[in-house]
Amino acid sequence: MARLRELTTPKSSPYWLHRPTPKQAAFLLVPHREVLFGGAAGGGKSDALLMGALQYVDHSGYSALILRTTLTAMKLSDGLIPRSHEWLEETPAVWSQQDKQWTFPSGATLKFGYLENEKDKYRYSSSAFQFIGFEELTEFKRETDYRFLFSRLRRTKDMDVPLRMRATTNPIGPGFEWVRRRFVDGESPNRLFIPSTLEDNPYLDTEEYLESLGELDPATKKKLENGDWGDLEQGDLFAKPMFPVRDRVEGQIEAIVRFWDFAATPVSDNNPDPDWLVGTLIAKTTRERWWILDVERGRYGPDGVEKTIEDTAKVDGRNIPIVFELEGGSQSKIATHQLATRTLAGWDVHTQTASKDKTTRALPFASQARQRNVWLLRGGWNDDWLDELSGFPNGAHDDQVDSASGGFAYLVTEYKPDFQQPPRRVIR
Repeated sequence: MARLRELTTPKSSPYWLHRPTPKQAAFLLVPHREVLFGGAAGGGKSDALLMGALQYVDHSGYSALILRTTLTAMKLSDGLIPRSHEWLEETPAVWSQQDKQWTFPSGATLKFGYLENEKDKYRYSSSAFQFIGFEELTEFKRETDYRFLFSRLRRTKDMDVPLRMRATTNPIGPGFEWVRRRFVDGESPNRLFIPSTLEDNPYLDTEEYLESLGELDPATKKKLENGDWGDLEQGDLFAKPMFPVRDRVEGQIEAIVRFWDFAATPVSDNNPDPDWLVGTLIAKTTRERWWILDVERGRYGPDGVEKTIEDTAKVDGRNIPIVFELEGGSQSKIATHQLATRTLAGWDVHTQTASKDKTTRALPFASQARQRNVWLLRGGWNDDWLDELSGFPNGAHDDQVDSASGGFAYLVTEYKPDFQQPPRRVIR
């Protein structure tokens, strides 16, 4: 019995705030290289991830990294950085605010980081970790970011610690499809999926939490309460019946813009379902309606992106302003500057910085859609557009949502009532 207890009890750490639950113990004990602890909200996943990172901090040279899509999410009141302070503040561990890192008496470290943009993964290219944890894995849109971090998982021959890639998540978010495919549907001797339920966490006030979940739409509530990994259902912001489709624009166009969302990546074996370049032509008419007139969409490398934007601008005509969504990073700024000054010289080009999360940016546009104030000009793009919007924010992609809501925001803030000539694309 003593030997059995030893084999079924994970290595503990004096830095843990409480004993692991049975599911958390399994997460901490199993020898698989990759483990996902996921399903219902409130199943103790965040504590399990922090426990796993702290499990070997008594070993000299040990390094752990925990990632989320943004550092802001990590710093929220119930996020892992505040939680780590709750656990470690009164211990010998030392916190570095600048590096977002705990250092332990052994010299071991626990670092918190983020992967918001595609280039962010390269900030870890010269580092080595023995534990890499992803919190809310389905929030990561790109499987390639996750797979790249395996190149940072390594140790010296004399280190007596396991190499572990660990993740936690709920079954909802832009990365839902690839996470389900990799962990829930797929099989591998080095990969394990541990489902979580509300009953797995005895420290949670389940009755009160279920009352909070009751405020959600039925599809989201089902996933977070039951840990349901079934097919994604309709999102809670948009529905297809919200958008009337017409063969011609009704009313006179007062303002118009072509808004581009830069997220294009070519399809490859490593990334079979990448994001899209999307350019939405959106207008406001005299009948207080917003019209989606055209959507240009594709997956390209840099040359294809530039050519598509240039060709589209020539069809639209020089009377239509062009706006690029400007995300963080110098490469985005350089590419936008080159397009504006070289490729689109002679056009009215603007940039709009994405300062809020995607759902928050979509809310004003969704409000108009609920009032049946957003209409579509009939075109071959309609079905894909409606499919993506009706699944937002639960679907695999949100590039068309970003482009439409960005164009709407631009017209609201940069309204031009002196616009006279309609675009060629509308009257052709």
